[in-house]
Amino acid sequence: MSIFRHISTKPWLLDERPANVIHPGLASRTSTTKSGLRLFLGVITALFALLSVAYIENTTLAYWTPLLEPQLLWLNTAVLVLSSLTIQRARNLAAKDLPVQARRLLITSAVLAVAFLFGQMFAWLELLQLGYFASVNASYAFYYLMTALHGLHIFGGITVLVFALDRAYREDNVDTIKRTVQLCATYWHYLLLIWVVLFAMMLMDNGSILDKI
Repeated sequence: MSIFRHISTKPWLLDERPANVIHPGLASRTSTTKSGLRLFLGVITALFALLSVAYIENTTLAYWTPLLEPQLLWLNTAVLVLSSLTIQRARNLAAKDLPVQARRLLITSAVLAVAFLFGQMFAWLELLQLGYFASVNASYAFYYLMTALHGLHIFGGITVLVFALDRAYREDNVDTIKRTVQLCATYWHYLLLIWVVLFAMMLMDNGSILDKI
C-alpha cells in the first residue's frame, strides 16, 4: 500500500504536502536563484570597481578637470534612498505574511526608481546645455559612462520589480512572494550602495565634501 500511496502523491500541489515538508526541487531552485544573484552582484562589483580605479587614477593627471556635479544629483540620491526604504518595508511586510501591503510598497518603489532615472536624465541635460560634453574632459566622459551604466542596472531593477509585482498578484503562495521580494530588495540595496560610492567619489574629486565640513 505504501508504494501506491507514494506513486499517487502529487508533490507539486502544496495543499497535499505536510506543512513542514519543503519540496527538494523548490529548495534547489531557490538556492540556485540566490547563487545567481550573488554571481551577478559580483560581476557588477568588478565592473564598477574597475571604473572607480580608472577614475581615481585619472584625477592625478595634469589634463584632468574636476567635473561640475549638478545639484539635482542630491535630490536624485534622496529619491533612490526612498525607493530602497520602501522596498525594504515591502520585504518586512511580506515576511509578516502581508502580501497586499507589500504589493503597494513595491509599486511605490518602482515609481520612485523611474523618478530617479528621469532625474538622472535631467542632470545630463543640464550639463549638456552648459556645454559639458564627454569630449570636454575625461571627468565628464567618466561621469556619463558611470551614470549610464548605473542607470541601465536601475532599469534592470525596475524590470525585476515589475516581475515581482506580477508574481505577487498571480501567486497565492506567500513563501514564493517572500523569496521574490527578498531577492529584489537585496539587488535594490546594492544598487543604492553603488550609487552612493560613485556620488561620493565624484564629490571628493572637486573637494565638495571637504568644503562642507
